[in-house]
Order: sequence, then structure tokens, then C-alpha cells
Amino acid sequence: MRDPAAYDEPEQFNPDRFIRDGKLDTSVRDPAVYVFGYGRSHRVCPGRYFAEDMLYIVVACVLHVFNIEPPLDEHGQPIRSEYHQTHGLISHPQDFGCVFKPRYSDASTASLISGVEGAVSL
Repeated sequence: MRDPAAYDEPEQFNPDRFIRDGKLDTSVRDPAVYVFGYGRSHRVCPGRYFAEDMLYIVVACVLHVFNIEPPLDEHGQPIRSEYHQTHGLISHPQDFGCVFKPRYSDASTASLISGVEGAVSL
């Protein structure tokens, strides 16, 4: 994803690189193709749509139940963290601080969380 041959200024967050004339630019390499390794052709993962849908549901539920905020310093100011990731065969973001604060009262949050658990259990 950070290959200068594939993207101009790969270290910069720039979603506009995927858009040309107000439409999706299909000539730009789609990161979903190589970030999520579902395979290709006759070896493509049959559960890829299920996996993506479940990921969407889980993220939507977490964002519905919690506000995700930066941690505060001793003066009550947000601590700004910089994005860094590991490099190698499997890369991931390095640790960073965040605080999950329930959006609702304790009873409402508990009810929402139990509803989410019931919805995603198989």
C-alpha cells in the first residue's frame, strides 16, 4: 500500500486518489484486492461476502454503542497519536491510545451490547 510505483505520495492519506471526475477511478489499484486476501478465480473464498458483511456489522455496532476518543493528558487535553504500522509479511498498526466511552446509560449500553452479542452469535 505504500509503494510509490502504485500511488503518488503513498505516505499521505488521500482518498481523492481513487476518484476522477467525480467517479471511482478504476485505473487506480484497489486496496481491497490485496489488503483482504480472499484469493482469485476458482480458488476465491466463498465466504468473502459473509466476512465483509460481518465486519461491517461489528464495526457499525461498536460505533453505535461507543464514542471512541483520544486519551487525555494530565491537563485534560487530547493526546494526539501518530499513525505507525509494522512492516513485514503481516503488517498492522502499532499500539495507540484510545478510550471507548458508552454513548448511553449503563443499562442502555448493557442492553445494546447483549443485543449485538445475540445478533452475531451463530
